Amino acid sequence: MKKRTSLVNFQRISICVLVTIIVFGITANGYPGEVRGVTDTMIKVGGILDQTGPSAGDIALPITEALRIYTMHINDSGGILGRKVKFIVEDDRYSIPAGIAAFKKLLFKDMVLALVGPVSVGETKALFGQIDKLKVPTITGGPDESVVYPVKKYIFLPTNVYLDQIGVIFDYIINDLKPKKIAITFVYPDVESGKGGLVATKKWATYFNVDLNTEVLNLGALDATSQVMNIKRKPPTHIIIHHGSAGAALLLRDWIQ
Repeated sequence: MKKRTSLVNFQRISICVLVTIIVFGITANGYPGEVRGVTDTMIKVGGILDQTGPSAGDIALPITEALRIYTMHINDSGGILGRKVKFIVEDDRYSIPAGIAAFKKLLFKDMVLALVGPVSVGETKALFGQIDKLKVPTITGGPDESVVYPVKKYIFLPTNVYLDQIGVIFDYIINDLKPKKIAITFVYPDVESGKGGLVATKKWATYFNVDLNTEVLNLGALDATSQVMNIKRKPPTHIIIHHGSAGAALLLRDWIQ
């Protein structure tokens, strides 16, 4: 339920931020022809979103669908300042090289005004220089502190950073559940987002003086038997799964077998 609520909030906030960016981007200059991606009749917005890779099914595809549906709603309601919105999606396959290629295509061929994505921390960081150079308002889905601190002029994050998210989980376990013994295992993918979550988890474990074990479960994994065996060697009282719903389901499936 928490995962679904977070995703819905991400979709809603992304859409609100995007509309705000578009409105201010247009009204900041009285001459539409001078604004990249804006004509008298159209506003072009790009999406760098995983459509076929490991984060597609439970993260990027629902975000893509929500953005397309809301784009249709905006256009059916008359557009923004009389202009229709054209939403152009490029598949980054949750990889840095594909993300860079998608960025170049959207900026230099499609000439979009603003971007939604990537949802990958690594891709977002790899694009920092170009985003700033080309002045591209970008709503990223990579909620790591390194993405937003120090503050970056064109980067917008529609959700809390990992440190805040994981802090809420620790606070709930310790102050609401109040277990007599606490031993936490943190399961994460060996990518930038997973490493960012691990850093945040270690900080909170140190702060609360909690025993912490870790286990890697990579994106796109089809079997978690070895991870389950490793976890059970040092039985935790609680497991934090820093993963998509597919990874969480895989771990739970192999846990009960």
